[in-house]
Amino acid sequence: MNNPAREKSAARRQALRTDGDRGRRSFRVSTGAGAGLEAIFLRNRLFIALGVLTLMFALSFAWPPLFIVSKGMLFALAGLVLVEGYLLFYRASPMELQRILPKVFSLGEDQVVQLRIRNGSAVRWTMQVLDELPYQFQIRDFSREISVEAGSTGRLNYILKPLRRGQYCFGSLHVFLRSPLGLIERRVSSASTQEVPVYPSIAQMRRFELMAIASISRGQGLRKIRRIGHSYEFEQIKSYVAGDDRRAINWKATSRRNSLMVNQYEDERSQQIFCALDTGRSMKLPFNGMS
Repeated sequence: MNNPAREKSAARRQALRTDGDRGRRSFRVSTGAGAGLEAIFLRNRLFIALGVLTLMFALSFAWPPLFIVSKGMLFALAGLVLVEGYLLFYRASPMELQRILPKVFSLGEDQVVQLRIRNGSAVRWTMQVLDELPYQFQIRDFSREISVEAGSTGRLNYILKPLRRGQYCFGSLHVFLRSPLGLIERRVSSASTQEVPVYPSIAQMRRFELMAIASISRGQGLRKIRRIGHSYEFEQIKSYVAGDDRRAINWKATSRRNSLMVNQYEDERSQQIFCALDTGRSMKLPFNGMS
């Protein structure tokens, strides 16, 4: 038997661990482990009932008829615990857990994470869901409540907003099944982990692109931009036709051929382009709360 508060707190702290075993990169987890004494958790209702029985046994020393009543209530409580234990553990894996993530998280954007819980038993269960979130979110007490009908699938969505780039690792997914009377719980967990990369937001880049276009546009048309300093590469000499640039007339070839000849050029496209990235400490500072 374990203390439920201590075990749940340990499950929440697991989300802050950065090291450990990491499974294959996957975006769907489907598993349902959790059978044995380590999966049994006693709830506060059971401890309250045991405390009341202890008080009744203590008072039976002053009033002996109360001892028979206390003894009967103790056997009744033990019977209820056995019945609820059977309902919780009569199937090896009553739940199928599934976490669905996007392939990529966008920096600074709300990301929807969906949890799917399939109830394969014949009983309606009310459960507490604990998800081990990546340590970058610094959320230690993530918990949700959900009820799933027998033979159906429950869906639970929650939103995360990443503020740092990098690799985000999701840990195990835990579900605590509550018995009908709420005396004991059973933990069902998924043992797999999932990793999702966080890239700069494409949506924000598009917004800035629209701002850049707006800055060079004016009224109904576009602003004329003067291109200065672009060079050409000589290709050939050809006869002049209407529309050719008069500045390209080749007077020496014209005098030899006794007709207007012009130089024809082509754009230089085999230029080397260098891209410089500033990886200094100042570029790692957060901007609007994001890195």
